[in-house]
Amino acid sequence: MQQDKAESITKNPIGSKNEKGEKGPPLSPEHFKIAQNNFRFFFFKDDNKKLNIGRIYRKKIPFQQWYAANTEKVQRLVDELGTYQFRRWYIDREANQIYNLPDNPRGPEMERKLYESYLHIREYVDDDRTLFI
Repeated sequence: MQQDKAESITKNPIGSKNEKGEKGPPLSPEHFKIAQNNFRFFFFKDDNKKLNIGRIYRKKIPFQQWYAANTEKVQRLVDELGTYQFRRWYIDREANQIYNLPDNPRGPEMERKLYESYLHIREYVDDDRTLFI
């Protein structure tokens, strides 16, 4: 069900530039929460492992451009958002069960910061969908 909602939101270009070079509108916070998919990976904590998904995402050109333009601010966001668990469930592979995690009181603030990050980094891509894969 959630996957279907995300696909309906991301099936068409998001925020594409018009003929004047003006960026189209961003996703609403509600649609972003559904469609964000892998966007949070830009902020995964670097745990010094050889293979680190956060480090891989932060090497992408749009992130590098945003980082170069706002180094201190972006680094603070990476440090802060990297401490938060955005996943809302836990998978017990032995029991083959999925359990919902309790709500975190920091959740709304962290979701807002993630959305605000999207609003900034989207200026460095032609189609916002590239941020969610």
